[in-house]
Amino acid sequence: MMIVDGDSGKIIQANPVAYELFGAPLVSATLDRVVPERHQQTHKEHRRDYMQVPITRPMGVGVAFHAVAANGREILVEIGLTPIPRTRLVIAEIDPVDDPLPKDAP
Repeated sequence: MMIVDGDSGKIIQANPVAYELFGAPLVSATLDRVVPERHQQTHKEHRRDYMQVPITRPMGVGVAFHAVAANGREILVEIGLTPIPRTRLVIAEIDPVDDPLPKDAP
């Protein structure tokens, strides 16, 4: 789990499970640290759109996303988003996925 500033993409807090999943401390990093470079611009656009009407929802129903661990290895994850009321912060629940996807998955 991570708490993220929805506007800047800065990671405010990350629990030990996130540390274990990504293999490095994430606090104060931006989401670009865990989003593959090929998806960073699109992700910023999606984050901006989400923050216009933040609601609790999964990112991409039935879609697993690539994330980047500290060693550069891509891992597949499913992500759920929950806005924190009266703030611009979002809780991101991140779960690893075991099923392989094609390299061009979002």
